[in-house]
Amino acid sequence: MRGTGVPQLPRHAARPVSAEHPSGIAHARRAAERPQPGARRTPRARAACRMGCLVKASSNAEVTGATARWRSIFVQLVVFACVGAAFNVLYGLLYVLLREQLAAQPANALALVLSTIAGTFGHRYVTFGVRGTDRTVQHQALGLALLAFSLAVTAGALWLLDAAVAEPSRRQELAVLIAANLGTGLVRFCAFRMAMWDQRGSMDARGTTGSDVSATRTP
Repeated sequence: MRGTGVPQLPRHAARPVSAEHPSGIAHARRAAERPQPGARRTPRARAACRMGCLVKASSNAEVTGATARWRSIFVQLVVFACVGAAFNVLYGLLYVLLREQLAAQPANALALVLSTIAGTFGHRYVTFGVRGTDRTVQHQALGLALLAFSLAVTAGALWLLDAAVAEPSRRQELAVLIAANLGTGLVRFCAFRMAMWDQRGSMDARGTTGSDVSATRTP
């Protein structure tokens, strides 16, 4: 009020808070922890702050890298399944064509071998992005070995079913074969990824090294 001689606080001015009030205690604690203007940090404090920032950045980078790695593996697994399904259709078509000229067993074996060779090429180029002809023979040998492994696993699964059940139904046989093929499919994916993805990484590393060397040589 005017004329009273008592100074009035502006409306926007903060009112003093008692130190005994909880908000006043929290405010005092934050004010004490906040660095004062003009105050200098000790070298130990600066080093601790830098170390904390580095640890936080490295942990964030590790989490991001692990997430990206698992996402890449999942995408490759989906592409692997799609490519495998496409070449299973090719196997069925080859069997139908070869069955016109051959008996069932030879037609089945030849269709399996041809579709496996084509599927290995498909996984090289589509699933794992391998270019060129380097180690093509090794990859094809690995594909045929995995085919023999799959045939042995499915045959063993059917043998175990016959030993466990007196007269297994067609549904039981189909369920056993699907489970066995899923297991062998995961083994095929892991084996191909170890053989082809490592090769792609080494090829990328060689390309990067060569580009670095050429960049250094250029004036």
